Amino acid sequence: MKKLVLFMMLSMLIVMMMTTIVFGQTTTIRFQDWRLAEEPAGPCLEEIVKNFEDEYPNIKVELDAVSVNDKIDKFVTQTRGGNPPDVVRILTTDVPGFVDMGLLNPLDEFVEANGGKELTNQYNQFLINAMTINDKLYGLPHEGDALVIYYNTEIFEDAGLDPDNPPETWEEFIDASKAITNSAENRWAFGMLAHPSIANIWMQSWYLANDSNFFNEDYTDTLIDSKKGIEALKFYTELYTKHGVIPPGPTDVDYSAALNLFAEERVAMIVGPYATYGGIFNANPSLEGKVKMMLFPGEVKASSGRGTVFSIPYGSKNTEAAWKLIQYINKSENQMKFYKEASMLPTKIEVFEREEIKNNPELDVMKEAINNAVSYPIYKNWNEANRHIVDALHASLLEIKTPEEASVDAANEIRKIMEE
Repeated sequence: MKKLVLFMMLSMLIVMMMTTIVFGQTTTIRFQDWRLAEEPAGPCLEEIVKNFEDEYPNIKVELDAVSVNDKIDKFVTQTRGGNPPDVVRILTTDVPGFVDMGLLNPLDEFVEANGGKELTNQYNQFLINAMTINDKLYGLPHEGDALVIYYNTEIFEDAGLDPDNPPETWEEFIDASKAITNSAENRWAFGMLAHPSIANIWMQSWYLANDSNFFNEDYTDTLIDSKKGIEALKFYTELYTKHGVIPPGPTDVDYSAALNLFAEERVAMIVGPYATYGGIFNANPSLEGKVKMMLFPGEVKASSGRGTVFSIPYGSKNTEAAWKLIQYINKSENQMKFYKEASMLPTKIEVFEREEIKNNPELDVMKEAINNAVSYPIYKNWNEANRHIVDALHASLLEIKTPEEASVDAANEIRKIMEE
């Protein structure tokens, strides 16, 4: 009996040793993503990750949901402290600064081993180019689109407006906004998002629609104090200070607050990417069939192009496993799943061309916006410059400075950053 027990224990030990040799030990990687904290994106990502773990039983994924407002500080602090996540979702605007700080691993070695150009050509080249810094690729695109204006067709009709012909000029936008606004009933035209966490890129499209931008093409100068740049800030802030078509306290309104204002039908229009479409109906299903998209009114058809990418931080000890997770989440069927369940547009060209997306009439305006998109700022000192742009916005909204004074002061500070 003792010999039998000893034999069984020895057999189990051999099996365990062989399992370790053949299959390897379990590797645990940490996946940091603010989408994990959002509805409906979070549950969709969790299911994709669970399927990944089933396919790769030797890789365990620790989900690290971070708030959208804390994502930068948490990532920088952890990575500089030697405890980086293994995979992190990053906005395109943040990548140049992170590269400059040495916080990201280039992905070229993995890309070359998996087809090189054949792999990167599968993706929207607008985003691949944005992630290529000094001829090195630092992120693989996951989802991306452009900003549009969402509007409530029922509120438009109640105000005597034609929901099939939304405003195309700034003058028409002001007239429509005044027709909609009824402060006594707590109903406003436009849900301005001026919280410091996101105000800048949410107002960039108004500059673009006026044939301007925050910077010139090679980021050697700022355009915010140009004639058209000042016009853009003046128009944008006077929606609040002069025309009174925006709810009180816009400097405190972040993305979630703006979405809630729209879902509660307290505002008729808000700015957002395609993800906002699903977010609206998730917050208020009764709005199904009452929401449309429109392009930014203005001198030209233009909008801010945005996207998020997956990167591998410097200091990750599990880069091979991290790359496998990135590739898995970006599989065509998973990008399509993310589109269907999380309302995020794919970045793989093949997926975007599928019939379900290509022939969806609800996406016609979004597709036009993408075709006319100009990238969010891809500038290594964006975070510093951004503070001055937000300061200009707030100073103008609070009437501490005129839009011209605020623009000139911010431009002077940004040029100091560029000189340094």
